[in-house]
Amino acid sequence: MTNESNATPTTEQTQWKRLSPVASVYYLFKTVKAFIGQAVPSLAPLVIVLLNSDDKALIASLAAVGVVTLLVSSSLLQYWFFQYQLVDNEIKINQGVFKKQHRVINFDRIQNININQPIYFRPFELVILVIETAGSKGGEGDLAGISQPMAEDIRDKILLRQSQIKVEQDEANNQTLDDPIDTTLATEKTDQLISTASTGDLIRYGLSNNGMYILLAFMAPVFNKSEDIIDYFFSKAELNAIVEALGGKLIGGIIIVVALILSVFLLLMLISVLGSILKFHNYRLTLTDETLKRKSGLINTQEESLNLSKIQAIARQNNFIGHWLGRENLVLRQAGGGGNKQQTRNNLFIVPARTAEQSEQLIKTLYTDHFDQIETHPINKRYILKTLLLTLLLPVVLISIPFVIQQHFWVMSFYLLPLLCYPLVAKRWRNYRYGKTGEYGLIRTGFIGHKQVLFPLFKVQRATISQSIVQKRRNLATLTIYLASGKMRIPYMPVEHARQWFDQIYAKIETDARPWF
Repeated sequence: MTNESNATPTTEQTQWKRLSPVASVYYLFKTVKAFIGQAVPSLAPLVIVLLNSDDKALIASLAAVGVVTLLVSSSLLQYWFFQYQLVDNEIKINQGVFKKQHRVINFDRIQNININQPIYFRPFELVILVIETAGSKGGEGDLAGISQPMAEDIRDKILLRQSQIKVEQDEANNQTLDDPIDTTLATEKTDQLISTASTGDLIRYGLSNNGMYILLAFMAPVFNKSEDIIDYFFSKAELNAIVEALGGKLIGGIIIVVALILSVFLLLMLISVLGSILKFHNYRLTLTDETLKRKSGLINTQEESLNLSKIQAIARQNNFIGHWLGRENLVLRQAGGGGNKQQTRNNLFIVPARTAEQSEQLIKTLYTDHFDQIETHPINKRYILKTLLLTLLLPVVLISIPFVIQQHFWVMSFYLLPLLCYPLVAKRWRNYRYGKTGEYGLIRTGFIGHKQVLFPLFKVQRATISQSIVQKRRNLATLTIYLASGKMRIPYMPVEHARQWFDQIYAKIETDARPWF
């Protein structure tokens, strides 16, 4: 691995440095988070001892003092033993209290570099420089408690080095450059503002964000305990009076259940909207040379940077609420971090609440080789038949067999499920489309909303064609496309289309020398 330096490092640049003492607060929060996640479940024996003790107050006090002392001491020691050094194109880090660690992070290997400013750092004008490498775990390269100018200086040096690497790769691949190598730091270039988000946009994003429905899974215990919750707030006499006022036992009970469900959904919407405002407040997306910078956040200000060459695909997506509001969210997908699901989720650069026209304009800005609307094709109608028979009817038949044997023939009424679901499956089939140009591929799925993924063909890692027995007889196939950000499938496409895609993808892989990462 060769490092190049444009200037001889000074003693001040190369000496080992410490973080600000305020960084101990960052380590305290980090230690508390780890303690809650790992140590708390192991404290069950202590809780049993406490409950069986005659002097619960004394033992609880001693335990609390011990835990607080341990957490504070750990955070102070982590701060004290953390040192970093900048040498040429590397960041060296020494850390660890009992288990010493020495890490060398080469600028060439850095995947993402972001600047965060938690609320407790703002009075001291300090920030956290978050450095991520492919396959790394969160926090391994964080410089917490350094000044904003220093963080920006380190970030710009990293981005400059990565731009130089791209130019060197282009030259090595005999590609003609329109401009000479520009060694000007990114801070000296003009930022082009390409997207903002108003409070109204953030409210729409909160309502149309699929994360709201993930929260619904955590609310399941609320539904299970609904009867206990109602009994807690209302006596039996009060509850009976409410039921009678709502129209009697049956109708009143239904109204109460529906009201409870709606209350939970409204609560989830409120949480999602508040989370959106906290995360994306004062959202600004700028483009400097070939680097995107996103700055946002109400309590924790985050500034993320993303080189355009690292974008693996752009997804335009919305759900039924987003469809109703006329808004969609753009997700700029990066490499998934070697199977690390948490890192895959972190590597989603989100542009919230765009109209269709705004999304198209932004995509043309990011993918500089402009293209017209891609002509798309539907998948074969046998997708409907497969879904109705194999996905819906077959499981129902298998489950019903024991009931039919016992002559409970009423269960056979569920055989009508595929017929009832036909309009829904047919609509999903109509929305399942694919298309390509000489440079890009596009896959669209969805039901009421949509998910449309656009990706450069040369960034595909590999592709496979598979055929079931039924597909082979009908000259159909399933094409699976693997990107560094994940995989996509196009089922039930004509086999000649699948082969055309396959041949064009591998022609791009073999002949296009542009860096995909």
